[in-house]
Amino acid sequence: MTICIRNANERDAEFIVWVMQTAGRSNHDLGFWEHFIPESYNERTQCAKNMALAESVSLCHYTNFIIAEIDNEPVGGLCGYYSREINREHFREALKEVMDKLEWSQSRREN
Repeated sequence: MTICIRNANERDAEFIVWVMQTAGRSNHDLGFWEHFIPESYNERTQCAKNMALAESVSLCHYTNFIIAEIDNEPVGGLCGYYSREINREHFREALKEVMDKLEWSQSRREN
C-alpha cells in the first residue's frame, strides 16, 4: 500500500467538488451547495467544479487543497487558505466569473 499526500491540481477538480460538498454538509442532510443551488445536482456540481477551476482564486480553488491518496486513488482532501489573502470578495469574484461562464440569467443570479 502506497500512501501519498500531495498538492491538488486541475485534474482533481471532480474529487475537490466531492470534498467541498461533503464538508459543506458538516453532518447535516443539506449543506451550503444544496442551499445555494437546490434545483439540480448536475448544476450544483458544475458550478462547484468551475469554482475550483476559475481564474479568480477563492476558497474553492484547487490550489488551496491537498489530496491524500492510497495506491494512487484519492481518499481525502483538505482545504486551507490565509483569510487575509483569500476572502469573501474573492469568492464573489470567482462566482461572478462562473455565473458568466455558465451564462446564468439575471433572474437566476438573483435567486
